[in-house]
Amino acid sequence: MQYQAPILERELVFESDSATAVLELWGDSSWRELCRAPCAVRMRVGDYYRVGGPGIRTSRVYAVRPNTGPLFVHAEARTITPGIFVLIVGATTITTGLFIWSDATNPCHPCDDDQARIGVSLAAVGLPIIVLGIVLLSVNRTVLHFAPRPSTPALGVEIVPNGFRF
Repeated sequence: MQYQAPILERELVFESDSATAVLELWGDSSWRELCRAPCAVRMRVGDYYRVGGPGIRTSRVYAVRPNTGPLFVHAEARTITPGIFVLIVGATTITTGLFIWSDATNPCHPCDDDQARIGVSLAAVGLPIIVLGIVLLSVNRTVLHFAPRPSTPALGVEIVPNGFRF
């Protein structure tokens, strides 16, 4: 039986469907950019990483696990745009509704019950739209797919560019 030293580093091959996706490493109490997709880097086992970038929702945090083969990571980047758009629509709806309601209840104008109801209704519709925007911002994270190469060839034989490896 042969003793194998512990694996201290591992290659991480990173690709994404977004040109702005960035692989980030946690260290010194902050996230720092390692590389922009596509790239390959050596990482220490136990390092924590995530995927982010300009306008991209960050992924969950993952740790590098020991393995003799490289870790292939593909990121499906999700943007913050839908959540922000829905928040803006909700805020605009609430503001418009409150403006219409305040105009209808202004003591300088004769009271218009229909206009006041329309204003309150618009404001009431805007509230769940804002909640939806907050939900979209919180759950629409970048998704990572992993494909580790097996550390040992199946059945002891692997086809390589130069022939076979046992």
